[in-house]
Amino acid sequence: MHFHVREQVVGESSHELGGARAFDYPSRRPAFDCVDDAQRAVGSAAHAHWGAAAELHVEFALAQALRDANVDGHEGALTGWWESDSEGAVWALDACDCADGALAQLFSTGRN
Repeated sequence: MHFHVREQVVGESSHELGGARAFDYPSRRPAFDCVDDAQRAVGSAAHAHWGAAAELHVEFALAQALRDANVDGHEGALTGWWESDSEGAVWALDACDCADGALAQLFSTGRN
């Protein structure tokens, strides 16, 4: 099992979110080995757009969504950050067993 994160920033196209802890294997769908790494990628993306307050809020909200859903890393969760009606983002974290992510796990080397 691995994890994918989809990011949708207002006014931009939705895309798969990577990050420093994503697998090195080249893919159109960056994958993370554990839910904590995926959560950190969401926090980093929020920080890059809106700063530390957004990062803390999003990481806490995502952890709460995972806990509330009793997910334990087997399904997924959704969280967002809004500065205004026209500025914000939504992130979806999903557990997955797709072949692309499985190959990424299989061939990953030099992880952080």
